[in-house]
Amino acid sequence: MRGRCLHAFLHWLRHDERAALLEWPLLPGDGPTYELLTSLSGQQARSFVSEEYSRALFRPRANADAYLQSALDARHRKDLRRKERCLTELGRWEYRSLQLGDDVQAWIDWFLALEAAGWKGRAARP
Repeated sequence: MRGRCLHAFLHWLRHDERAALLEWPLLPGDGPTYELLTSLSGQQARSFVSEEYSRALFRPRANADAYLQSALDARHRKDLRRKERCLTELGRWEYRSLQLGDDVQAWIDWFLALEAAGWKGRAARP
């Protein structure tokens, strides 16, 4: 049976008078853990959501185009294409991705130097 540990825990929770409330802070409101919890809780359990928020989540696709198609609406994709054209007018640029065996530290150092050179980096300096 899927979720036997959680099932046993919820059973104990229902039958122990000392356990009046169980708080699940930061539990995602979707996904397999939430679905399992709600299916095992059944109708006997009451729930209360005190706060909810969206978090960024990267869901990989077959390639970058497929990802953008699923992650962005048509207006945002059009805006990205416009920005790419503007970059082309400024000079040569290219997409690069970290490959297996590449020096990860060099990429991190380059990114941190780029961030430090921008307005955020200047604002953080004393």
